[in-house]
Amino acid sequence: MERIAVIVLAGGNSRRMNYPKPWLIFENNATFLETIINRYKCLGFKKIVISLNKAFFLTDYTDRIEFLELHATIIQNNYPEKGRLYSLYIALKELKEVDFVFIHNVDNPFVDVEVVNTLYKERNSVGSTIPSYQGQAGHPIIIGKIVIDEIINNYEKYETLKEVINQFDKKYVEVNSSNILININTPQDYNKVMNEFV
Repeated sequence: MERIAVIVLAGGNSRRMNYPKPWLIFENNATFLETIINRYKCLGFKKIVISLNKAFFLTDYTDRIEFLELHATIIQNNYPEKGRLYSLYIALKELKEVDFVFIHNVDNPFVDVEVVNTLYKERNSVGSTIPSYQGQAGHPIIIGKIVIDEIINNYEKYETLKEVINQFDKKYVEVNSSNILININTPQDYNKVMNEFV
Protein backbone atom coordinates (compact mmCIF):
# COMPACT_ATOMS: atom_id res chain seq x y z
CA MET A 1 0.00 0.00 0.00
CA GLU A 2 3.03 2.31 0.17
CA ARG A 3 3.02 2.86 -3.60
CA ILE A 4 -0.71 3.33 -4.03
CA ALA A 5 -2.90 6.22 -2.92
CA VAL A 6 -6.51 7.35 -2.82
CA ILE A 7 -7.80 10.71 -4.01
CA VAL A 8 -11.31 11.73 -3.06
CA LEU A 9 -12.75 14.39 -5.37
CA ALA A 10 -14.93 16.85 -3.49
CA GLY A 11 -14.24 19.99 -5.47
CA GLY A 12 -17.62 20.54 -7.10
CA ASN A 13 -20.18 23.16 -6.10
CA SER A 14 -23.04 20.72 -5.28
CA ARG A 15 -25.49 23.05 -7.05
CA ARG A 16 -28.06 20.36 -7.84
CA MET A 17 -27.93 19.09 -4.27
CA ASN A 18 -28.19 22.62 -2.89
CA TYR A 19 -26.08 21.42 0.04
CA PRO A 20 -22.37 20.47 0.28
CA LYS A 21 -22.20 16.79 -0.69
CA PRO A 22 -19.12 16.11 1.46
CA TRP A 23 -21.13 16.98 4.57
CA LEU A 24 -24.26 14.95 3.82
CA ILE A 25 -24.89 12.46 6.61
CA PHE A 26 -24.74 8.83 5.55
CA GLU A 27 -24.69 6.29 8.39
CA ASN A 28 -23.76 6.34 12.08
CA ASN A 29 -23.82 10.15 11.92
CA ALA A 30 -20.77 10.11 9.63
CA THR A 31 -20.67 12.36 6.58
CA PHE A 32 -20.10 11.07 3.06
CA LEU A 33 -16.50 12.24 3.24
CA GLU A 34 -15.85 10.69 6.66
CA THR A 35 -17.43 7.41 5.56
CA ILE A 36 -15.24 7.18 2.47
CA ILE A 37 -12.04 8.04 4.35
CA ASN A 38 -12.80 5.65 7.21
CA ARG A 39 -13.38 2.75 4.84
CA TYR A 40 -10.20 3.27 2.85
CA LYS A 41 -8.24 3.59 6.09
CA CYS A 42 -9.71 0.30 7.30
CA LEU A 43 -8.53 -1.29 4.05
CA GLY A 44 -4.97 -0.27 4.86
CA PHE A 45 -4.49 2.78 2.64
CA LYS A 46 -2.00 5.21 4.15
CA LYS A 47 -1.88 7.91 1.47
CA ILE A 48 -5.25 9.62 1.12
CA VAL A 49 -5.76 13.08 -0.37
CA ILE A 50 -9.02 15.03 -0.42
CA SER A 51 -9.51 17.75 -3.02
CA LEU A 52 -12.10 19.94 -1.30
CA ASN A 53 -13.99 22.97 -2.62
CA LYS A 54 -12.88 26.13 -0.81
CA ALA A 55 -16.54 26.94 -0.07
CA PHE A 56 -16.82 23.84 2.08
CA PHE A 57 -14.24 25.05 4.60
CA LEU A 58 -17.01 26.51 6.69
CA THR A 59 -16.97 27.25 10.41
CA ASP A 60 -19.88 24.87 10.95
CA TYR A 61 -17.68 21.98 9.80
CA THR A 62 -14.46 22.78 11.66
CA ASP A 63 -14.75 19.64 13.80
CA ARG A 64 -15.36 17.49 10.73
CA ILE A 65 -12.33 18.94 8.96
CA GLU A 66 -10.09 18.48 12.00
CA PHE A 67 -11.09 14.81 12.17
CA LEU A 68 -10.38 14.31 8.47
CA GLU A 69 -6.97 15.98 8.76
CA LEU A 70 -5.94 13.23 11.19
CA HIS A 71 -6.44 10.63 8.46
CA ALA A 72 -5.91 12.42 5.16
CA THR A 73 -4.29 15.38 3.45
CA ILE A 74 -6.84 18.04 2.50
CA ILE A 75 -6.13 20.25 -0.50
CA GLN A 76 -8.24 23.38 -0.83
CA ASN A 77 -9.61 23.77 -4.35
CA ASN A 78 -9.81 27.52 -4.91
CA TYR A 79 -11.02 27.17 -8.51
CA PRO A 80 -13.92 24.69 -8.52
CA GLU A 81 -15.14 26.21 -11.78
CA LYS A 82 -12.14 24.59 -13.51
CA GLY A 83 -13.78 21.20 -13.13
CA ARG A 84 -13.03 17.69 -12.01
CA LEU A 85 -9.74 17.29 -13.85
CA TYR A 86 -8.30 20.35 -12.11
CA SER A 87 -9.48 19.02 -8.76
CA LEU A 88 -7.60 15.79 -9.49
CA TYR A 89 -4.53 17.65 -10.78
CA ILE A 90 -3.96 19.66 -7.60
CA ALA A 91 -4.35 16.52 -5.50
CA LEU A 92 -1.93 14.48 -7.62
CA LYS A 93 0.73 17.18 -7.21
CA GLU A 94 0.72 16.47 -3.47
CA LEU A 95 1.58 12.81 -3.90
CA LYS A 96 5.12 11.51 -4.02
CA GLU A 97 6.39 8.12 -5.12
CA VAL A 98 3.11 6.45 -6.04
CA ASP A 99 2.52 4.05 -8.90
CA PHE A 100 -1.27 3.85 -8.73
CA VAL A 101 -4.09 6.09 -7.53
CA PHE A 102 -7.70 5.21 -6.76
CA ILE A 103 -10.02 8.07 -7.75
CA HIS A 104 -13.19 8.17 -5.66
CA ASN A 105 -16.00 10.69 -6.12
CA VAL A 106 -17.53 12.14 -2.96
CA ASP A 107 -21.04 11.68 -4.38
CA ASN A 108 -20.75 7.91 -3.87
CA PRO A 109 -20.21 7.02 -0.18
CA PHE A 110 -19.90 3.29 -0.90
CA VAL A 111 -16.47 1.69 -0.63
CA ASP A 112 -16.94 -1.99 -1.39
CA VAL A 113 -14.09 -4.17 -0.11
CA GLU A 114 -14.52 -6.73 -2.88
CA VAL A 115 -14.54 -4.03 -5.56
CA VAL A 116 -11.42 -2.35 -4.20
CA ASN A 117 -9.58 -5.66 -3.86
CA THR A 118 -10.56 -6.74 -7.37
CA LEU A 119 -9.46 -3.46 -8.92
CA TYR A 120 -6.18 -3.58 -7.03
CA LYS A 121 -5.53 -7.16 -8.12
CA GLU A 122 -6.36 -6.35 -11.76
CA ARG A 123 -4.64 -2.93 -11.82
CA ASN A 124 -3.33 -1.78 -15.20
CA SER A 125 0.18 -0.36 -15.07
CA VAL A 126 -0.05 1.26 -18.52
CA GLY A 127 -3.39 3.00 -18.21
CA SER A 128 -6.53 2.83 -16.11
CA THR A 129 -8.62 0.14 -14.47
CA ILE A 130 -12.38 0.68 -14.51
CA PRO A 131 -15.04 -1.38 -12.73
CA SER A 132 -18.18 -2.38 -14.59
CA TYR A 133 -21.46 -3.87 -13.50
CA GLN A 134 -23.53 -5.66 -16.13
CA GLY A 135 -21.60 -3.82 -18.82
CA GLN A 136 -21.90 -0.35 -17.28
CA ALA A 137 -18.73 1.43 -16.22
CA GLY A 138 -18.57 2.94 -12.75
CA HIS A 139 -16.28 4.15 -9.96
CA PRO A 140 -13.84 4.19 -8.29
CA ILE A 141 -11.22 3.81 -10.98
CA ILE A 142 -7.46 3.28 -10.70
CA ILE A 143 -4.96 5.18 -12.80
CA GLY A 144 -1.38 4.00 -13.28
CA LYS A 145 1.79 6.07 -13.19
CA ILE A 146 1.74 6.81 -16.91
CA VAL A 147 -1.66 8.52 -16.50
CA ILE A 148 -0.61 10.20 -13.25
CA ASP A 149 2.44 11.72 -14.92
CA GLU A 150 0.44 12.82 -17.95
CA ILE A 151 -2.00 14.76 -15.77
CA ILE A 152 0.74 16.35 -13.68
CA ASN A 153 2.89 17.31 -16.66
CA ASN A 154 0.29 18.10 -19.32
CA TYR A 155 -2.88 19.02 -17.43
CA GLU A 156 -3.53 22.11 -19.56
CA LYS A 157 -3.79 20.06 -22.76
CA TYR A 158 -7.05 18.47 -21.60
CA GLU A 159 -10.52 19.57 -20.61
CA THR A 160 -11.75 16.40 -18.90
CA LEU A 161 -10.37 13.35 -17.13
CA LYS A 162 -12.07 11.20 -19.76
CA GLU A 163 -9.88 12.79 -22.45
CA VAL A 164 -6.76 11.82 -20.53
CA ILE A 165 -7.98 8.29 -19.82
CA ASN A 166 -8.75 7.77 -23.51
CA GLN A 167 -5.10 8.41 -24.42
CA PHE A 168 -4.03 5.20 -22.69
CA ASP A 169 -5.03 1.58 -22.28
CA LYS A 170 -8.31 1.01 -20.44
CA LYS A 171 -9.00 -2.23 -18.63
CA TYR A 172 -12.61 -2.95 -17.65
CA VAL A 173 -13.15 -5.32 -14.73
CA GLU A 174 -16.58 -6.82 -14.08
CA VAL A 175 -17.60 -6.64 -10.41
CA ASN A 176 -20.61 -7.87 -8.50
CA SER A 177 -21.77 -4.57 -7.04
CA SER A 178 -24.25 -2.14 -8.53
CA ASN A 179 -23.05 0.45 -5.99
CA ILE A 180 -20.29 1.43 -8.40
CA LEU A 181 -22.96 3.07 -10.58
CA ILE A 182 -24.39 5.32 -7.86
CA ASN A 183 -24.04 9.09 -8.22
CA ILE A 184 -25.87 11.17 -5.62
CA ASN A 185 -26.39 14.58 -7.21
CA THR A 186 -29.87 15.72 -6.12
CA PRO A 187 -31.99 15.62 -2.94
CA GLN A 188 -34.10 12.94 -4.65
CA ASP A 189 -31.00 10.78 -5.23
CA TYR A 190 -29.99 11.25 -1.60
CA ASN A 191 -33.39 10.33 -0.21
CA LYS A 192 -33.55 7.22 -2.38
CA VAL A 193 -30.16 5.97 -1.20
CA MET A 194 -30.92 6.72 2.44
CA ASN A 195 -34.20 4.84 2.21
CA GLU A 196 -32.61 1.83 0.52
CA PHE A 197 -29.33 1.45 2.36
CA VAL A 198 -29.45 3.23 5.73
